[in-house]
Amino acid sequence: MISEKRNRKAAKYMMEQAPHQFASKEQYERHIRQPIGQDWNTSSAFKEAIAPRVVAKAGKVLAPIAKQSATAGKGAANKEAARRPRKPIAA
Repeated sequence: MISEKRNRKAAKYMMEQAPHQFASKEQYERHIRQPIGQDWNTSSAFKEAIAPRVVAKAGKVLAPIAKQSATAGKGAANKEAARRPRKPIAA
């Protein structure tokens, strides 16, 4: 027997709308149900599906992501302040 009551614990994992690349909830669910294993796809399609989005060699130093100012573009003073070099913090 299935209860029709709302499950509060599961409600926090439910989405209100489909992600931006999908037109409807049904299209999103159809995409999620599609298997990506080697048994159902060709080897080239499987490798493409599981490939990492960013590839970096082990030991390579990656630059940090630049944080954009929340006030960027709101005036010349903010742009000038953004260009000034920051002083290093003394340890």
